[in-house]
Amino acid sequence: MDFPEFLKECAKNDELVSEFNRLNRCNLYHLDLNNPRDVKILDQFTDFVYNHIWLMVQNH
Repeated sequence: MDFPEFLKECAKNDELVSEFNRLNRCNLYHLDLNNPRDVKILDQFTDFVYNHIWLMVQNH
């Protein structure tokens, strides 16, 4: 599985998304990708998944 596929699976994980929303005081479920602020939130989620989950999975 490559990272884009992994990211999609993470985005389907309600517990992970809810925790990200809580920590960042945002709502990934209601993003408007025409809004630069919302695009930044999506980028933060991508960075979060990559740095805190993907790298750990790849190292094991």
